[in-house]
Amino acid sequence: MKTKIQYNKTPARKCYIYNKANWGGINVELDELASIMESQNNQGKTVQEMWNTFKTNLFGTMDANIPNKEIRSKSNIPWIRKKHKKMIKQKQRLYNQAKKTKNWKNYRQFQEECKRELRKAEWQYYHKHNGRFK
Repeated sequence: MKTKIQYNKTPARKCYIYNKANWGGINVELDELASIMESQNNQGKTVQEMWNTFKTNLFGTMDANIPNKEIRSKSNIPWIRKKHKKMIKQKQRLYNQAKKTKNWKNYRQFQEECKRELRKAEWQYYHKHNGRFK
């Protein structure tokens, strides 16, 4: 029997950074694409073939001339509230401080407190919803 909720991770999305694009290169390649599309039209290609050509060339041009990055959505854990987020930030600050000063006592104590609070919140959330998860 599984007691933990299984979360489905959403796949990363490609996000183009348009303000860093090479617009000169895009214009040149789109002019070439226009001539390719015109020649295909004169040859009597079907609409679907022309659309596939347009789409592949357009996305190829975008990939070549516009930098991009992958964006992932943050997982939304329903039992984490504002106070828990504040505790996590405080824990990170204590970690950074402990790393500099080599005094880990405060960090370790707060880490245990933070872990206890998060587990308590998770337990309360599960029991509030009567285990209606699959």
